[in-house]
Amino acid sequence: GKLMTAGEGGALLLNDTDLFEDAFLRHSCGRPRDDRAYFHRTSGSNYRMNEFSAGVLRAQLARLDAQIDLREQRCRLLTELLAAIPGVRPQSRDERCDRDPHYMMMWRVPGMSEATRGLLVDKLVAVGVPAFVAFRAIYRTDSFWKSSAPDLTVDELARRCPASEAIATEGIWLHHRVLLGTEDQMYQLAAVIADTLEEC
Repeated sequence: GKLMTAGEGGALLLNDTDLFEDAFLRHSCGRPRDDRAYFHRTSGSNYRMNEFSAGVLRAQLARLDAQIDLREQRCRLLTELLAAIPGVRPQSRDERCDRDPHYMMMWRVPGMSEATRGLLVDKLVAVGVPAFVAFRAIYRTDSFWKSSAPDLTVDELARRCPASEAIATEGIWLHHRVLLGTEDQMYQLAAVIADTLEEC
């Protein structure tokens, strides 16, 4: 689902030298960058990218800028179209950001129940729209409470995080590939969303 994919992996950007070196150890079988004699400093695994995956990604770089530009254009149009649908609230844009690769197109229907939202997403998927419910608030997952959790209850955290609650319960996102469609397809998509919302 990433903007560029070779099947597995990702990139990690750090502004701390110690963290960088620790991350390198873990991705390179526990061996530091200057090791030539197999002195492993920690446990780790082989998370190093293979040449084939690198080649697939490198080829995709040639088209990435044009795809980001296209997604920017389509997102502006789709945002306008969704905002015109009663009850729909598209994600706003941070004006400090001069370029957004649009990993996803998010929108909310304030006041919609989670059950109705699930039905809406199911209906959109049934007609071929790659729609998904928004990610669950992290404090509403079991893994959050396994380590380093604050001394607060879920309800207390929810009260402190109203935006997270709203997005997690009312949010819907569309896969970034929809923003590579034509202008006409943006109009069609908005019409399908409007019609499907009326059915729910």
